[in-house]
Amino acid sequence: MVEALLGLEHRRETQSQDVLAKAKAVTEASAEIARLQVEAMQLELRKIDRFIEQAKVSLGEKESITVQVLVDGFTEKANEVMVARARAWSRTRYLQTAGALAFAGFLLLGGGYWAGASRPGNGAPPDFLQQCASTLRRDPATSRTFCAVQVVAR
Repeated sequence: MVEALLGLEHRRETQSQDVLAKAKAVTEASAEIARLQVEAMQLELRKIDRFIEQAKVSLGEKESITVQVLVDGFTEKANEVMVARARAWSRTRYLQTAGALAFAGFLLLGGGYWAGASRPGNGAPPDFLQQCASTLRRDPATSRTFCAVQVVAR
């Protein structure tokens, strides 16, 4: 029976470690996605800069200012969208990770409680309590009451 409890405890520990490993993998994958999105946005910004330089060369000064204003507006909007997406992504990943960690903690606490509560000696068996009640003795020297029960080790 002890071996079965140890096996169950080991399986719960393994499951908890698996949950934590999956949460870590999700977090790492999410970080990689964010890094790739940032690189893609930087590439687009470099393309826009090249476009501006080409526009300056091919158009006169007046047209160049118009293009610059349009590109600045586009860049601001693109930046706002990327920041909003990054915040939403970060919040979602944070909540997923926090949920996975809370679930793993719940499993660990529940498994530890169950393993501790199911060990022999943590709860007195009913026959022991009945035997104790039937053999109560009083020590005349200290006036304390005690059970005269023999405990047999398992």
